[in-house]
Amino acid sequence: MARRSSSLALASATPIQPNAEQPAMPSGRASGRAGKAMVAGWYDKAAVKQLRMIAVNRETTIQQQLGRALNLLFREEGLPALAQIERGDGEV
Repeated sequence: MARRSSSLALASATPIQPNAEQPAMPSGRASGRAGKAMVAGWYDKAAVKQLRMIAVNRETTIQQQLGRALNLLFREEGLPALAQIERGDGEV
């Protein structure tokens, strides 16, 4: 009895042709993230909820509020405010 080829063997033997209708996936980082780094932390759920409420009340994002908080900290330390705060439409 002949052995059937597995679907994995068939898939790897068939070259994949790019579909002209679908654009190629971009490589690397999104242009808006170029030259930037992620800053993250773990906080109590109540603090996160409060941050979300502030963002909603000000019609901004959590990221914008964190940038604002970083700039306030920098100013308090006598440093320049370097955290760019972009609006939802991409403007600063």
